[in-house]
Amino acid sequence: MKRIENKFLQTITNKLKQYQTRSVTYSGFLGKKDGTIEVPGLNGYVYIRMANGEVLTAFNQRVPNIFNLPIYFGYDPAAPKLFQVLSIRPVFVTQPNQDTSLSEIPDHNHTWPARLTTWVRGEQFLPGLVQAKGGMIVCVYPFYLRKLDGTKKYVPYTELDLTSSIPLEGSVAVLIAVDDNGDFVITSSASVASVELVTEALIPVSDDYELAGVRISFGVSSIRHEEFYNDIFDLRFGRQVIGGARWGRVLGNIEDQQDLLVFQKKFATYRWVADGISAAFELPDFARELIGVFENSLRVDILDVELQDGSAIVFAGIPPEGNVLIVDYIMEII
Repeated sequence: MKRIENKFLQTITNKLKQYQTRSVTYSGFLGKKDGTIEVPGLNGYVYIRMANGEVLTAFNQRVPNIFNLPIYFGYDPAAPKLFQVLSIRPVFVTQPNQDTSLSEIPDHNHTWPARLTTWVRGEQFLPGLVQAKGGMIVCVYPFYLRKLDGTKKYVPYTELDLTSSIPLEGSVAVLIAVDDNGDFVITSSASVASVELVTEALIPVSDDYELAGVRISFGVSSIRHEEFYNDIFDLRFGRQVIGGARWGRVLGNIEDQQDLLVFQKKFATYRWVADGISAAFELPDFARELIGVFENSLRVDILDVELQDGSAIVFAGIPPEGNVLIVDYIMEII
């Protein structure tokens, strides 16, 4: 008889081994009422607010730290001694015009202004993106270039070695652009004393399609492109002037219009080297409007220059001898 009892107990024990202890769970929200989520001094621990206002602390490695996120928390049989966040808690809402019907709505709305908005960086748009590949090499993702004549040209994936752009001293801004033939044009600014002085204003100006500016310093061996530090200025989303037309009053057929002025070129650039004597510099074309003025690649305050009768630019002071002066302007050629 005792043998039969032992066999029965063994059978029951084997059956019970197939089952796991159920998790002990509670419901609440992430964060205190003031919006604080992470517990100072306790790495990985968060504040949990219960429905009655009581605040607890628990370990969290399973859900994002988002204030007011509905959660389940408690003990997991896999770690029975660790009080922790277990999972996101589904939210139940009443369906419109169906007061008695409840539906589970997963908390995964990533459009603004939802709490889980996915913010998209420029690096996630690949066409024309300039990205560090390792060392002094950057890669350019393929894209279609709109040429000045309106046609399109495919620019394939390309890797560029910027080793030759490393300055002999100080730091420079290197412009990566594509000309109307789809060829890459690399232009370096004048060098400045330190990398902190390399700003957007130092990036050279070009008539070509500008893709990116790259910050390069003497002695570097690689270009950094990281989440919180970036040597690359993304210029793809700036204004690209490629010509255009000005419309007057249009009556009748378009081919009969006499007051439609078409610009052969709208955007122009001219450069001088200052002689240290003159403050006025004549333009080769008639300029309708100044876009930007630069002295040794540094932008000049537009209030410190004057466009005189569309034919000359006059500086408020005399630029020092040897300084490189650049002016970008809008012109008309009919």
